[in-house]
Amino acid sequence: MTDRRRSFFYLGSVASILYFSEGLPFGIVKEFVPMYLRFRHVDLTSIGLLNIVAFAWTFKFLWSPLIDEFGTYRRWITSAVAVIALTLAGMAVGHELGILFYGLVALLAIASATQDMAVDAFTIRATPQKMLGPINGIRVTAYRVALMLPGVLGVVASKAGWSAAFA
Repeated sequence: MTDRRRSFFYLGSVASILYFSEGLPFGIVKEFVPMYLRFRHVDLTSIGLLNIVAFAWTFKFLWSPLIDEFGTYRRWITSAVAVIALTLAGMAVGHELGILFYGLVALLAIASATQDMAVDAFTIRATPQKMLGPINGIRVTAYRVALMLPGVLGVVASKAGWSAAFA
């Protein structure tokens, strides 16, 4: 295998993993949590109000200078993924409706938006100019595949319960 192919394989693998892990929390917040709330007979107005947490992705530019200024992208990515994992574990254990659940959803959105910024910055800087197009295709595909997973989580919830689906 040539160095160029090896480099492309490595960067493509890293990009696909990072962008899959970037798309999954977004899909959980935008698709899976509303599905869960509807199952719990929460009214549609309240479910619609939950979309307020999506502002984390809209206004992430407000704290993006912090990511550039403090720490490394890898540290930000690692920290964000750890918070996402702990948040989902918390939702698996305490998915009963209440202020804790909604707080965990908000924390999931903020950590995911932070991860988005750090992953984008890292990928752009780590990818050679000649590989940006193909790597971008891999990034988008991995993100889109992750967005489809919350539908599968609905099936898991119907078979194994909501705790298993959140876990």
